[in-house]
Amino acid sequence: MLEKMNIPIIGCVINMSYFKCHICETKHKIFYSPDGERLLKSLNLQILGLVPLDLFINKNLDIGQISNLSNNEVSNKPILDILYKIVSKIA
Repeated sequence: MLEKMNIPIIGCVINMSYFKCHICETKHKIFYSPDGERLLKSLNLQILGLVPLDLFINKNLDIGQISNLSNNEVSNKPILDILYKIVSKIA
């Protein structure tokens, strides 16, 4: 669809890529499949970031309140990293 509309694809963000246990800090890949990574490689696309299953992130992004994502929250780091990569690619 993006190619038909002449919109360049700068990369891919993988949503719900893992769940990080708040007790042991272990990342659990719940929906992981190597097929997605193979597809991205075949399309020559870079992964811009991995968004975890996180209640704070999901709640704020679902209602469009990206301004609530401050540098002070550890759980915001994946989103902020993705935003910085996007901005650097389009700047």
